[in-house]
Amino acid sequence: MSKYEERRMSEIKNVVAAKASATIGDEIQVHVYGVGHGDCLLVELKQAGLPCFRMLYDGGKSAGNHIGELTTYLTRNRRVEGPDLDVVVLSHVDHDHQGGLHTLATQAELRIGEYWGPCLPAFRRLTWLFSQRVQNAVARADGLERSMSERGAKVIYPMEGYVGSWVAGKVRAAVISPPARLLKRLLRGRREDIKSLTDIAGPTPMEWLIAPAETDVEMETRERGGGLEQRTFSVPSDFDDQPMASPVAPDPVTGFYSDEATEPNFFGNRLLNNTSLVIALDVYLDGKRRRRVLLTGDQENWSYIASRHPAGLGVDVLKMPHHGGMVYLADRKDDDQDDRDAGVVEQTYLWLKPRIAIVSAQGTYDLPHTRMRDALRAADATILCTNIRGVERITPPHGDLVLERSCYEAFECGGNAQPRTTVLTMTSDSEKMDRAACASGSGGRGVAPIVVMTQRVVDPDEAFVRWTRTELEHHALWLKELLVKARAGFAEAVTGKGLLAAMECAPVDWRHIETHARASGRHHFLASPYQALHYARARGFIWASEEDLHYPSGIRFYALPTHKELDGIWRWLSAMPNLLFCAALSRGAVVGNDRLSILNGADTEGLSRLVAARMCLPAEVARTEIMPQLFLRMAESFSFRICNERYPYRAYGHDIWGQELLWLQRKNGATAFVPDLFDEDWQEHIFSTYVANRDSLEFLLCEARRSAFVGPVLRANEGGLAIRFDAFTSFEREFEHGPKRRLAGVFRERFEKAGWLRLP
Repeated sequence: MSKYEERRMSEIKNVVAAKASATIGDEIQVHVYGVGHGDCLLVELKQAGLPCFRMLYDGGKSAGNHIGELTTYLTRNRRVEGPDLDVVVLSHVDHDHQGGLHTLATQAELRIGEYWGPCLPAFRRLTWLFSQRVQNAVARADGLERSMSERGAKVIYPMEGYVGSWVAGKVRAAVISPPARLLKRLLRGRREDIKSLTDIAGPTPMEWLIAPAETDVEMETRERGGGLEQRTFSVPSDFDDQPMASPVAPDPVTGFYSDEATEPNFFGNRLLNNTSLVIALDVYLDGKRRRRVLLTGDQENWSYIASRHPAGLGVDVLKMPHHGGMVYLADRKDDDQDDRDAGVVEQTYLWLKPRIAIVSAQGTYDLPHTRMRDALRAADATILCTNIRGVERITPPHGDLVLERSCYEAFECGGNAQPRTTVLTMTSDSEKMDRAACASGSGGRGVAPIVVMTQRVVDPDEAFVRWTRTELEHHALWLKELLVKARAGFAEAVTGKGLLAAMECAPVDWRHIETHARASGRHHFLASPYQALHYARARGFIWASEEDLHYPSGIRFYALPTHKELDGIWRWLSAMPNLLFCAALSRGAVVGNDRLSILNGADTEGLSRLVAARMCLPAEVARTEIMPQLFLRMAESFSFRICNERYPYRAYGHDIWGQELLWLQRKNGATAFVPDLFDEDWQEHIFSTYVANRDSLEFLLCEARRSAFVGPVLRANEGGLAIRFDAFTSFEREFEHGPKRRLAGVFRERFEKAGWLRLP
């Protein structure tokens, strides 16, 4: 055969192969690994026969070779591009869900894109509540999280509302539980509130979440920087550093933990079960059919989720919650609960109404329950179980299949080894499994009315197509981190140089952000920055100099301080026993004792500049974002006095010229007298210069901690602070006639004898 003929044959083969691949439609495969009592599922989307997305949901126990088989499968079927696993999910920290993931984290040949896990800071806080077994699970999950981060996986704590998107939007993973309010209660709630969530007599209470947030006392305090209730995910860096717990070892002889006799394995972790990551994974096949896989962890109480989705979830494939155990649509709270429980399992699965249900259990704790199997059959679902029946019960003997007994025992599944892997394959118009189902339903293809709907397609706005809430959060957090780095860089540069150097802090201009966005390939962000900028500012991530963010080229930005930093600057300010400001007060504010209006009418710009310098913030950020929050605390923690500045020894009356002095005295702590501003120290350090320098500021702040912060001495000017020589002229004029003279030792007495009006 000539070279021309060989080339021609090669071209023909390529054309035939291309046509063959074009005829292969999209398909989704669910690989269920036989891990005994545990969960380990790989969900995979293939296009033209090639994998383009993979999610691993839980890893089973550490025992067994299922992770080795998974690794072999992934390495033999490499992706053309992208990671081997787009996302690895740990639903909750139970060993039968996380054990194998530790082995996975050591597989250096595998590439992992993202790691989604439970919000561990919430559970680290609750070590006093958990048994040693659960403490051990939390500590091991800490180690797993660090291992995933060290190998380059992005670590996320997703919550209700979080949506991940892959393959140009053809794959969407929406988290429907846990709700942010539940996690916030675990992170911030009172001890008695948390104990109420841990009653082992029933599932974790969830109905309180159905009430609006405004009625929940715990939600009344909003956090700066975007509290959890305003977020759909968080990351480890959102939380203060906490000491990592060391794993607790079981007894080397018995294999049990010391408290396992009083807290059995099955009842020790209901709170963990009901904070499982519940994910609705939607895959769009061939552009015409959506397939939904619902991944449920060990979720038991579905009352809140059902309230959010009363019409059901439209499930094609359901990973059975809690290995086929009890599920509930309401909290347990009545004396006749046994009677009320009579229909809860059946009601739950009639609400979920899955077409296919996957069960992974092996008789431990009598799971899966026969009652679960019967409920699924009543809902006309096909059941795929990791076990193989030993007998076929056509007409079971009386008493063999009681409701609370395990179908694993009833069908004598223990005589057969679990298959290592069971694969469910779905296309846009068919489903198949590589072995027999435990029970076959009609697949929802029974007699039903035909509904014809007419639909008009409207092309959506490009920005609407481009942005999802998750994408907005990713860009907003990236922007926040960028500005935090810029602020940290400035703080490092001025360390040791004094407050005057820190007063040079300036906001970041748009060009800085634009440069970094281009370098990191954030083209969607640059094409329509308004949505991401608005989202970041609305959640308290950033400060912006303008209200209208549509045209950011002339806008300046900066990172907002954390709640912890705000507490720190308040401790600094509240340590000052006396504060004094010039003010221009309205009559209504004084008569009505409106302390916030009084503070807003005071000249606090000098204090604002010092606050900005201590926090390494631009002056305008401190003025607009920090001072209002300090005012709220000052109104509660200081007593207020007012006098006329021009004629301080007359009884106070409203000054039509708007010249008053506002004196704040700390309510708690030792009383400190105001200093003698006429003595030699003040004359030398303060009143001997026109512009505040490093020495004068250090002297002033030292005096502020000891006795008083005298506001009128400082006057803000462009870029710094100036000294007012005439700040207390009125206290001289009343006593010294002729040329003005300052007599040492008399200012304190004169100041306190002024006609101060004490506000109630």
